[in-house]
Amino acid sequence: AGSPDDLVSGGSRTVEIQVRQERDWRLYADDILQACAKVRHIVSGMTYEAFVADEIRVDATLRNIEIIGEAAGNLDLAQRFAVE
Repeated sequence: AGSPDDLVSGGSRTVEIQVRQERDWRLYADDILQACAKVRHIVSGMTYEAFVADEIRVDATLRNIEIIGEAAGNLDLAQRFAVE
């Protein structure tokens, strides 16, 4: 096992750098809308008690909320409030 200094001193560890391609902000907005629609579908017609008792639906809802947060985080402030 190497130390953090190995990264600086040329040790055997390799650092991977991910290069993110720019996506049009409208694609992130679409991701948000799709995730919202999925959440509405997942919880449609359920009581709160039935929802919290269904681990799969709770997990699916949380995943879609994560997607909403990730997509929103990729929008700059002006785009978050833009109206065309």
